[in-house]
Amino acid sequence: MKRALWATGSALVVVLAVLTLLAVRPIQKASAGSAPASMGCSNKTLFGTFGFVGTGFYLQDETNVPADVSGLVRFDGHGGFIATELNMVANGEALPGNPYEVPTGGATTAYSVNPDCSFTATISGQFGGSVTVTLWGIIINLTGTEITGNISSSNPNVTGTFHGTMVPPIASPPALI
Repeated sequence: MKRALWATGSALVVVLAVLTLLAVRPIQKASAGSAPASMGCSNKTLFGTFGFVGTGFYLQDETNVPADVSGLVRFDGHGGFIATELNMVANGEALPGNPYEVPTGGATTAYSVNPDCSFTATISGQFGGSVTVTLWGIIINLTGTEITGNISSSNPNVTGTFHGTMVPPIASPPALI
């Protein structure tokens, strides 16, 4: 009899402990469709420096030739960005002026992120003053560390795809002893 009372009392203590724990820290419920897009993105999602590569075609002497670009793109989280160390290659040869910086002169840059994590970025007035380069892309993870999409320009002299991965800040060198 004492064993039965002890077992019942122990079970009651365990049940009360679990109920108390659930009252203090309730179980979070999963919602249907909890994909990244349902979390919502904004300009703040796209923030940091990305290693950027693009490939496609460039109009050179009235002929579309294969082209590549690589460099660093830094998004400010507020709708502006800059690109540095952009190296462009068309038809197997580096374009004069490498590495490029964007924007230069009177050029402007802007981007806008939609709640579904798609975004549009533009460079206006670069490369001759009347060219607008547009990137249509998507942030492909909730941490905002990887992007991909398409690129084209208003001439039309550039068309292709791009991919960017956030690069970590460079750590300071260790102190010398």
